[in-house]
Amino acid sequence: MESIKELEKKCGAKYGVSWADDLRMKLSIHFTRIILYTHLTPNQLTTLGLILGILSSVFFARGEYFYSLIGILFLNISVFLDWIDGSVARYKKMCSLRGYYLDILAYEIVTPLIIIGLSIGAYFNNLFGIPGLVYLITGLFAAFSIMINSGVKYSKYRLYIKSKDFPGLERYIKEDIEHTREGKKGFKNKTKEFIKEFFRVCRSFNAIFFFGVFNLLPILVLIYGILFSFNTFKNIINEITIITN
Repeated sequence: MESIKELEKKCGAKYGVSWADDLRMKLSIHFTRIILYTHLTPNQLTTLGLILGILSSVFFARGEYFYSLIGILFLNISVFLDWIDGSVARYKKMCSLRGYYLDILAYEIVTPLIIIGLSIGAYFNNLFGIPGLVYLITGLFAAFSIMINSGVKYSKYRLYIKSKDFPGLERYIKEDIEHTREGKKGFKNKTKEFIKEFFRVCRSFNAIFFFGVFNLLPILVLIYGILFSFNTFKNIINEITIITN
């Protein structure tokens, strides 16, 4: 088997995108090396990650501290599998649109389910005297906001596909990626990106990890409700501005 540096080249490892991505890539490349000794396909890894992500939401919904820790463990394994499946696909030259679609689908299913699971768990594990219904409503707002954001994003893809403007779709995706990377330069933007990465749901060593370890997940549900609702409102206003101009 190749060295880690050689493996990184073959797997298309990219560093310098964000601090969290760098950390995940450095850790996941070692697990990728192990997976390459098996007969697991990238789509099988994605499916396994999806199952673990769904299971993690179920454990979060129990609300008890012990089950929350299991949920955190399953979520982090699911996130690492999401990185490993892409590396394996590039190494074995098994990249496909079907695999890409499955990867997106898994992410869009797991993310709102995790939020709902956390809100139900906060309802049962109410440590702060806040009415349990507040956690449920806040969690539903956060999950719904995430789904709206996804709908707005992928509706653009559908427009390009419907008009069969595939070169335009490719340009749009590339511009979106480049814009994201450019926005991460500079101290202010790096700090903003650090906070954004920390509060993303399907990420390893994120807010769920730290709030969960200290048994503060109910507080995180309230934070998610505010952050995701505000972000969705801002994105909708931006889209309306683009359309009307």
